[in-house]
Amino acid sequence: MDRSEVLVDASAPPDSAPAPKRLLQAIWYVVFADLTMSTDNILAIAGASKGSVPLIVFGLAVSIPFVVFSANLLADLMTGIPRRFTWAAPSSAEWAER
Repeated sequence: MDRSEVLVDASAPPDSAPAPKRLLQAIWYVVFADLTMSTDNILAIAGASKGSVPLIVFGLAVSIPFVVFSANLLADLMTGIPRRFTWAAPSSAEWAER
């Protein structure tokens, strides 16, 4: 791909969809994905416990804090990455150009 092709593509105006519609759509995608993954987690725990109510309660008591902790850890890592690795994008672009 030639550099002029990239510049021509980048100079095209973005689509003209109104921002509030795209924002609400993005929020819906996140909510739907969260509900889907939560349901999957509950079904997996219920299936693994083979109908034992104490195991279901134990599984949910362990998995919910683990998911919350993991999400917080990931969010902390993502907020620190731009400060720590600002060199990564330019250097990888330079490497890819060779």
